[in-house]
Amino acid sequence: MTAKEYLSRLQRIENKIEYYSRESERIRMMLLPKGITYDKDKVQTSVSDKVTEDIAKLIDIDNKYMKLIGIYFEMRGLIVTQIYGLTEQNYVDVLIKRYLEKKPLVIIAEEMGYSP
Repeated sequence: MTAKEYLSRLQRIENKIEYYSRESERIRMMLLPKGITYDKDKVQTSVSDKVTEDIAKLIDIDNKYMKLIGIYFEMRGLIVTQIYGLTEQNYVDVLIKRYLEKKPLVIIAEEMGYSP
């Protein structure tokens, strides 16, 4: 595994966290009460199984979300420690700006006084 692949793992985890966050919100919106229509015939239906299923999905997604948050911060802490363990300060600056601050290389070059 290259250094770029290793450091890019944080981004993949962030993407998964964002996905679970959106999915959790989508299910929560589905669980909200719907509007009542009085113009239709009253038919008794059972939605409890669907609601129970959606709640189970929501709990599962929220558990995965929380687990990923823990993994993310643990991995981020390890990466920060490894980056700051480098002896060359320019390498430290570039890696922090690129992989933790997510800046484009052009901006990093400008900030560090290099031509892009």
